[in-house]
Parts: sequence; structure tokens; C-alpha cells
Amino acid sequence: MFCRDELRRVESPEVSQERLAAAALQLVEAQPYSHLSIGYEDGAARATAAFDTVRKVVDHCVALDGHPDRVYRILRWVWWLDAGAYQSEATNLCDRVFTRWNEPAHPAWPLAAASAATLDRDVGRRDEARAMSQAVLESTDGVAQALAHRTLGLMHRAQGDYEIARHHFATAIELAATAELDALVDELRIHLALNLA
Repeated sequence: MFCRDELRRVESPEVSQERLAAAALQLVEAQPYSHLSIGYEDGAARATAAFDTVRKVVDHCVALDGHPDRVYRILRWVWWLDAGAYQSEATNLCDRVFTRWNEPAHPAWPLAAASAATLDRDVGRRDEARAMSQAVLESTDGVAQALAHRTLGLMHRAQGDYEIARHHFATAIELAATAELDALVDELRIHLALNLA
């Protein structure tokens, strides 16, 4: 107990933030798609509860990293804020990251970008959401493509373009099923059913 408290007392803020970033990245990498494998409400609750940690880690990585390797992988977790709080704050975080590093060829970019596009749609930034989603569809990441199709489907449904929305939802279901993301498949099927109602 004393040693832990003493370590906290003498440890610099930079070292503490680096340890936090390393721990967050280890958690993300241990189960890279676990955030898409749990129920929607549970995922949103977890993301909302963890937002302060995610914000600190993103701030740390943007300030000190020379590349986007870590921060792109951390950003995939903001997708769950689609159903929760902090959407505007998370959108601002994503903007900071993509202003500093916008590298579509990076292997972690598609999922980070798809997550950012989801938030863009949530806060009413339709042009940004559409452009980012279309860019994600040019990648080869099937999971990211599923999220991009979901975003585009929701946007087209809101505009009354039901046939185009149906195509996006059906494609997203196929991609998510291929990746065995059952919770995401279930959520997408609800969207498809609402679209057909």
C-alpha cells in the first residue's frame, strides 16, 4: 500500500499517462472487436463510463506520439458513444486525431474512421459522415466497411431513401456475419426491419 502511494507521489504525469495509454492499448488489442461483440446498451454504458480515460489517452498520444499507431486503435472504442453521452466531445477528439494524422493506408485507419463517421452522423455532420464512410468503403477492412454501411444506411433512411438504405443494411449484415459479430448483426437486422416497416 505504502509503495503504491509513494509511486503515485513521485511518478510524473507524463509517465502516468504513458502507463494509462499502454494499458488501454493492451486491453483493446487483447480483443480487437470485443466492442462490437457485446450488446448495444451494455457497450454504450461501458464507453460512456470509460470516456474520461479514452480522452486522456487520446490527448496523450496526439501530444507525444510521432505516428498514429496507438491512437487509431484506441479510437475504435468511440463507436459505442453512438448510443451514449459525450458525442460532441468524442467528435472533437476524432477531429484532432485526423487533423494530425489522416492516413487511409494505415491498417488501423478504417475502423477508427468508421467510428468517427458514426459520431459525425450523430452530431449532424452529414457531409463529413458521408465522406468518411465512403473512404472507409475503399478499404479492405470488412468490419470497418460494415460500420460504414450502417452509417450510410441510417443516413439514407432518415432522408427517405429506403431502397438505398436497405442495400447498406443488408451489406453490413453480411460483412458483420462474416466477422462473427453477432451482437452487431442483431442490431443491423433491427435497422433493416425498421427500414422495411
